[in-house]
Amino acid sequence: MKNLHNILLEVYNEVYKHTKPKLDFKKAYEKGEVTETDWFMEYFMIEEEQQKIMNEVMKKHKLKKFEKTIIENSYWLGCSPTSNEARWKRERNKTDSKTTV
Repeated sequence: MKNLHNILLEVYNEVYKHTKPKLDFKKAYEKGEVTETDWFMEYFMIEEEQQKIMNEVMKKHKLKKFEKTIIENSYWLGCSPTSNEARWKRERNKTDSKTTV
């Protein structure tokens, strides 16, 4: 069986390269900067684009159906960026308010 954890991290890394704002997920993960509760809500990308990137990574690794299911479930239940633009804007405003106080 393939190392699904590493494939999942690759998906996150590829997705976060294209979020608003962009994030070097691999670097942030290795430095432990992605441990704050709901940190991922500060990043936005529409769901269809996230799915497209995930599909490309899974295709590259030639995953079996059950492996794809594991990756997809782990991704959507994990730290995927929000696909709700209104919520993203609210979270960004909260963050901006904290830094200006």
